[in-house]
Amino acid sequence: MSLEHALPGVLSPPATATDALVRPTAVHRLDARVAGLLVVAKTRQSAAFLAAAFRERRVQKRYRALLLGRLDAEELLRLQSHNPIEGVEVAAEVDEEGRDPNQGEVCITSTMAGKRAVTLLSVRECTPHVQAGWLTSVDVKPLTGRRHQLRKHCADLGFPICGDDLYAAAGGLADGSFIGKKSTGLFLQSVEVRLPHPTEAGRWLSFETPEAAKFKRACERGQMGWEFDQQEQGGEASRAAEVERQAARAQEALRASQ
Repeated sequence: MSLEHALPGVLSPPATATDALVRPTAVHRLDARVAGLLVVAKTRQSAAFLAAAFRERRVQKRYRALLLGRLDAEELLRLQSHNPIEGVEVAAEVDEEGRDPNQGEVCITSTMAGKRAVTLLSVRECTPHVQAGWLTSVDVKPLTGRRHQLRKHCADLGFPICGDDLYAAAGGLADGSFIGKKSTGLFLQSVEVRLPHPTEAGRWLSFETPEAAKFKRACERGQMGWEFDQQEQGGEASRAAEVERQAARAQEALRASQ
């Protein structure tokens, strides 16, 4: 069943509205494999207002993602200054006075389909993982709305999203590398939306939802597996995985510089 057909079953029309839609309508989209919050309008006025708010970039969105590899924001900025990623600009996010408003947040900018694409990324925590080397939990905020923007930007940095078989190769992973179990899907979820109220000028609405249980479960299993590997196997498997990832990134950087 499509979202369009499922919405009337969970959202009823407003009782007093004279411009109620025949059925609730989503005013933006999530990629098919992305979970989380979705903004839905139930009246024509709200639909028009919210569609304009999204079009004018007045809606703030935050996503939670689990990346393959260990991403360190300071190290990323240092490497970018010496060996920049082709076609991608990475910089520390600063306010109008040049101060860092969110410690560790970086701004990623590139061009997608001829249009500017901008994403803010902040690292939450890193967890060791035998097969992937590391898993990194991040928050990402799209400032533009390009197709697959968050997935592409994470892969451009060399840290594709766990479960993303479409952009794993672009993220520097060799064929056969661990990208996550197919059964767990893509580890990308919309966890927060902040938007202007459609009928009350000056009022803002904010909605949040917890990350799906699979995020914590993947990190816990990764930690347990790594600890077992350290105790029983001397850590050879995890070290080999990390060495392989570093070698792949080095080869990718070499190809980009040629």
